Amino acid sequence: MPRCILLLAALFTLSSAMTAVQAQHGPTADQLEARCAEGSFGGAKTETLPAKWEFSSDGGKTFGPMPAAFGVNPKQILTARATFPVNDPAAVAALWVIFDEPKGGKTPGAFATCGHENVGDGECGASPLWTHVVVTLNGKTPQGPLPGMMYHALPVQTTGLLTKGDNTLTISGPLSALGGITQVALKPLQLIAAVPGKAVIRSGPILGHFGDDFFSVTCRTGLPAAVTVTATPVEPAGAASSATSPVDLYHRLKVTLPKGTRKFTYTVISKLGDMIDSKGPFTVSLPASDAKTLRVVTYGNSRGNYYSWTKASLYADGMLKCKPDIFVHLGQVMEFASWDFQWDVFYLDKFAQLMATVPTYLAPDGGDHTGLTLKLFSTPAADEQNLTWTQAFGPVRLIGIDGIWDWSAASANAKWLERVLKDSREKYILAFNHFPGYSTGQQSRPRGGSMWTPLQQCRDTICPLLGKYKAAAIVSAFDYHYERVEPTPDKGVTSIIAGAGGAKTYRQSNRASANNPFAKTSVFREHTPSFVCFEISDKECVMKAYNLAGKVIDEKTFAPRQ
Repeated sequence: MPRCILLLAALFTLSSAMTAVQAQHGPTADQLEARCAEGSFGGAKTETLPAKWEFSSDGGKTFGPMPAAFGVNPKQILTARATFPVNDPAAVAALWVIFDEPKGGKTPGAFATCGHENVGDGECGASPLWTHVVVTLNGKTPQGPLPGMMYHALPVQTTGLLTKGDNTLTISGPLSALGGITQVALKPLQLIAAVPGKAVIRSGPILGHFGDDFFSVTCRTGLPAAVTVTATPVEPAGAASSATSPVDLYHRLKVTLPKGTRKFTYTVISKLGDMIDSKGPFTVSLPASDAKTLRVVTYGNSRGNYYSWTKASLYADGMLKCKPDIFVHLGQVMEFASWDFQWDVFYLDKFAQLMATVPTYLAPDGGDHTGLTLKLFSTPAADEQNLTWTQAFGPVRLIGIDGIWDWSAASANAKWLERVLKDSREKYILAFNHFPGYSTGQQSRPRGGSMWTPLQQCRDTICPLLGKYKAAAIVSAFDYHYERVEPTPDKGVTSIIAGAGGAKTYRQSNRASANNPFAKTSVFREHTPSFVCFEISDKECVMKAYNLAGKVIDEKTFAPRQ
């Protein structure tokens, strides 16, 4: 057989083998990034609008052609102005602005409603990055961009703002770059329009906080639409009830239930014109405030990147097998929570069933404080977007701590915590704080001779308060491993690090003893992806940590507090 034919046959065999491997292991990182780019447009049918772009560097006094390069200076504001005709405002469902083509180079430009320091390291997935952007449409501020977020396709909600004839869109803010670069080259700007169509339910639904006669749910639609959630009681059976949100991209709804309803189904429907999209029905069983038992699953550091994506289904399926009543995420949901375009593909899609059927609360990392996080998570606080919260169910009180803020002994947060603990009559108290007081992990090691403030305040204030009122445990993440630490009663309570939630795990710090004076009491699992489940009843609270094969890697039983 000729050598060329043998070579072609070998190449075909290699190609087939590579295809088989890809089919086995799923999409590549690049393919997932492509899904992210497409998802930015929410499944809408789009077209490029003809627009005249002009630019100003003097606060809008004069406009001219796009400069070949622009200075990197937080005080140097660049304003882009697009003038574009609209024959029929009703024919435009939404707008997006992008640098260059949507499927352009590896580092397309992006817009950020925050500064460069808030959107992550490296190239931030963007070059150039237009920061602190302010958007106007015909002189008004449109909805769409959320605080603290970064977009490759900047969303602009046009409802009620477009006029027949010429319209004007402006974007203003400084440009940012890395590595001492003083000027960046701009790329052509494109104005993308969506025609009215199906408003796809792009993110969620996500169950949030609830009570004996209601539940809350959040979601995001790809186009501005009204969303209706309809719930039908199953146990006991009853008449359906519903709630409808105003036309928007982001939706938070509270649905009433007959008091005593514990099991129900619900469906989410978005409507734009005559077009609808729906998800569900989902079946949910909620614990009552006087529940006899409660199951809570928890973990943190899911990170939401390609590495964690490959394991996400194992985490979600494993936690669902525990039949949880509540899911508490311990923070660092996404690698960069500000990167709007990655949320659905790298996290929400994988955890869709868990978050749609199990109420999901958050004890955040500092980086989780972004607009989209606050839109999608709902907590049992007076302000549903407050990420410090508490709720009791029968024998147990749960406390969520937003540990990035001031938790020093004299702080308002510490006083709030002591009031909650002092007034608690439940047999068990479980606290959740992304930042641990005691850990042998790399991230918690002292730097420059001292611990990072959120860690120190957890150690000095939060843990002793929990010890004073005989809480069962505090569960944290931050470090990328599993660990259980047993401090002395005057220093705190059982401290569990459930931070092996998807990100690559770290080794134990070589300064573990200095960092954690109770290192000798630790049960440590260095490179074991894991999650934690609590099963609580009147008689006992059982904690079990599971690896992704469903094997128990650690467990402890807590007696009721006296």
